[in-house]
Amino acid sequence: MGSLSPELRKLIARIAKENDIVNYTEEIFNNVAKEGDGYMGILEALNIADKDNDNQLSLVIKRAPTSEALRKQFPTRIIFVREIYFYHEVVPALKSFQERHSISSPFTNIAKIYGFIEDEFKEVLLLQNLKSDGYNTCDRREPMDSHHLTLGLTTYAKLHATTLAMRRLEPETFKKTTANIMTHIMVDFVGSKMENPAQNTDMLGAFFLPTLAAVKDNEKLTQAIERAKEHVPRNVFKEIFDPTDEEFTVLAHADCWSTNLMFKYQDPSNPNIPTDVKLIDWQTSHVTNPMFDVTYFLLINAAKPDLENYQKYLEIYYEALSQNLSAFGLDVGSVYPFELLQEHWRKFAPIGFHMCILMLHQSLSDSKTHDFEQMAADGRDLFDLASRDIIISDRFKQRMNQHTYICEKIIHQFPNSYYGNYQLRCQDCQIQSFDANSFPYENNLKAFNLSHSGLEYLGPKSFKNFFNLQFLYFHHNSIRNISAEAFEGLNELFELHLQHNQLQTVVAGFLTGVSSNFVNMSANRLESLPAKAFAGSNSMLNLDLSENVLKDLHKDTFEKLDELEELDLSSNSLCNLPLGVFKSMNRLRRLNLAKNKFRRIHHGALSGLKNLNFLILAQNQLTNFDPSVLLPLMRLTKLDISGNAIYTFDAHEILLNVPTMRFISFEDNLFSCVLLKNVLQFFKGKLVEIENNVSRFEFLNRNGIACIEDYSIEQSISLEYFLQKSKKQAELFMSTNY
Repeated sequence: MGSLSPELRKLIARIAKENDIVNYTEEIFNNVAKEGDGYMGILEALNIADKDNDNQLSLVIKRAPTSEALRKQFPTRIIFVREIYFYHEVVPALKSFQERHSISSPFTNIAKIYGFIEDEFKEVLLLQNLKSDGYNTCDRREPMDSHHLTLGLTTYAKLHATTLAMRRLEPETFKKTTANIMTHIMVDFVGSKMENPAQNTDMLGAFFLPTLAAVKDNEKLTQAIERAKEHVPRNVFKEIFDPTDEEFTVLAHADCWSTNLMFKYQDPSNPNIPTDVKLIDWQTSHVTNPMFDVTYFLLINAAKPDLENYQKYLEIYYEALSQNLSAFGLDVGSVYPFELLQEHWRKFAPIGFHMCILMLHQSLSDSKTHDFEQMAADGRDLFDLASRDIIISDRFKQRMNQHTYICEKIIHQFPNSYYGNYQLRCQDCQIQSFDANSFPYENNLKAFNLSHSGLEYLGPKSFKNFFNLQFLYFHHNSIRNISAEAFEGLNELFELHLQHNQLQTVVAGFLTGVSSNFVNMSANRLESLPAKAFAGSNSMLNLDLSENVLKDLHKDTFEKLDELEELDLSSNSLCNLPLGVFKSMNRLRRLNLAKNKFRRIHHGALSGLKNLNFLILAQNQLTNFDPSVLLPLMRLTKLDISGNAIYTFDAHEILLNVPTMRFISFEDNLFSCVLLKNVLQFFKGKLVEIENNVSRFEFLNRNGIACIEDYSIEQSISLEYFLQKSKKQAELFMSTNY
């Protein structure tokens, strides 16, 4: 303990006493982080053990470097004060806010702080030792798999939802909590060093030198990186870190490379799938757009196949954001519409790219690429990037030159070759049958694309050697038959694409052993589905069965899909839902039944959907909508019944059965203008937003929803006739008034 200051010794003694440890021994270890895992902090593990009993405490000491030379060039004190402020002020405020709103699953994905010292040259934090509690970082030199990416994104969504809710529900609390962390700590510090435009351009261009060195043998990539370098804004730090669209800004982690996420694995049956994560290192945390974290996290941690499917990850993030906002009684559509999120993604994606350029070189290196403290001691300018020695690791070169393996004109068996953790695409192939002999080699492929390859049959255990496969693309083939064990062993699969084939039916349990989150079977020829069609599949969250010819479902078709969150049955020929068909789907949040042939929904057909948020019944043949069918839907916030033939409508009973309703669409039904006026007035008074995707302003209408002057409509008529009549009445009204 000789290296510890008196102030730190005193703090440790206080912490020990607070944890009922009085007569104790202390041990310090230097194994908290691997070399290269961090720059701004000296990390040590401290174990405190009571000599008289089994009480012990495992902490991490995080100390600021004391080098004056370093502090003259880098805001060492500022970043430590920022992190102390986060743990001492922001974390308690978030905790109290969530408690006031009775949040059952609060944001707690941070290490516990036991104490700190804020005195200059003595800055230190004593934190929970997450490693001793079973948390570990991923290998920063490898991309994260889909499980880690998903958990990371949903955790950021929970953080962002909590602060968005605080901004909406308690704006003064938000303002007070974030007053000292409104901007990134590097804005003013680095900005002052780049007041000279020439110096600015030289420094920003130097960020790209390692990447250019890694791709120097690839002319196409070199040209792309050079173009990116030329288009870096001169005031990049202000462009990157200043808040955008203030009402949507959140508290951001803002340091999202893999060493700052520590994962825990508590499922013995799936030891490589994380069950919890803690975010560490909050030195650069600040208020900014949520897409700062999302773009930074995805671009630096995801492999190429995952980046090519970024839209799916945005949807995963948005769904988690929605769930967490709904816990505060807020609807994500009004707080942060998905269209706006996508707009912000496009704006901030270059920011994530620049952060990736800045950090990925270090992330993929075996050790530190530069020692700031030693550079400062040697009198070197930390920000003179061009003068640094550039060491390019093989991993960095490989990652920067990530490519797709191309196999051409395969008919029977793929060539025996090395297949690393990238993707393989078959080009001009004609493989009528794919089975275990088609690809009999062990491989590390992350994505396998056999689309447009003439496939008709998938044999048993076809993928027994694809241990790490995450994306499987078999769309746009002629697949008619899939054997019962075809996909067995795909435990890491994230997406399975079988759309645009010729499947007419499937055998029960044909996805046994598959852990795919997303299964797309749209645009096939499915007429029916057997009982337990999807039994045996694990972790399915999204199932797309749209654009088939389904006429019937068995009451047990969806049995065992306990974790499913989205089901798309649109554009089929369903006219009836068997009672109990959704009995096991208590996590389903979005159900799309649009463009079928429903004339009515029977009582009890929707039983089991207690967590459903969005029900789409648009463009069916409903005439008299009975609101009591919605009774089982305890959390429904959005209903779409547009484009039917509904001519009677009881808005009051809808809200009586579903008081959680916040959005409704009912345009292109057969409403009289009197009925429509009453419905609109009622929903307006109850703060239910009317969504209208058609806007028939050239017809007789109210708020763009077509209606006719008949006091009531006694029977169903076609929408075409209804619109003709509405338009004629509008023309008559205009001619009379003129």
